[in-house]
Amino acid sequence: MREAAAKLRILRRQPFNFLSRAQSGRGADLARRALDHLHAGRALPSFADLEEIVTNPHAIVAFHDWCQRERRFAIWTIEALDRLAEYLRGRRFRRILEIGSGRGDLAWHLATRGVQIVATDAGPEALRGFTLPEYRAVPVEIWENVSRLDYRAALGAYHPDCVLCAWMPPHDDWTVDLRAQAGLEEFVLFWELRGTTGGQSAFRSQVGWRARDLVDVEEVLIGRTDEGIPSTGLIQYTRATAFSRVES
Repeated sequence: MREAAAKLRILRRQPFNFLSRAQSGRGADLARRALDHLHAGRALPSFADLEEIVTNPHAIVAFHDWCQRERRFAIWTIEALDRLAEYLRGRRFRRILEIGSGRGDLAWHLATRGVQIVATDAGPEALRGFTLPEYRAVPVEIWENVSRLDYRAALGAYHPDCVLCAWMPPHDDWTVDLRAQAGLEEFVLFWELRGTTGGQSAFRSQVGWRARDLVDVEEVLIGRTDEGIPSTGLIQYTRATAFSRVES
């Protein structure tokens, strides 16, 4: 609710005492309510709204906790989705596939922006490794646009020329199969700078592929490990990198 966000702004002006349970509890409750409101009814937060929460010392712990509870990894903002959709439309791909879609929000919001995309995921069980033990029993909401297929089955079924993958499981590397996929022109990874996401071989030199960061998207994208420090502001660890096939 907007009231929670307004109260968080007021609380931000007060010195943060992490030893105060009352103060920490109040900030956490307000942060959870504000985040729930920003995402209510499949809404998206603006970058400014989300940044205000992440850089608030009274709210940052609750933000990380909320991301775990809700199984959110890259926290999509209005601006990030607008820019990503513009990029994908401009590339004129014929068939875009998202693998490891989770709830399906990335593909759903891209579709509302004129991007033709198919969302696939192996199922809620795949999220367990990304989730704190206390939240593993919390049901995961899977949206109606997601087809239940693991990434190999999805590649075989849809023969995409572009693949999106956000927060690949940390011990997996699906990019080996992506690079071997006939007809695939590009894949885009949304990943975490400190190594908590998979696909690491893509970031080593690969013959026939060129990598470039989608900086316009990155600068308005927030991930679940990002954090705010009052003296320096938002620290972003989430990246968006496109890997394009280079014809020899």
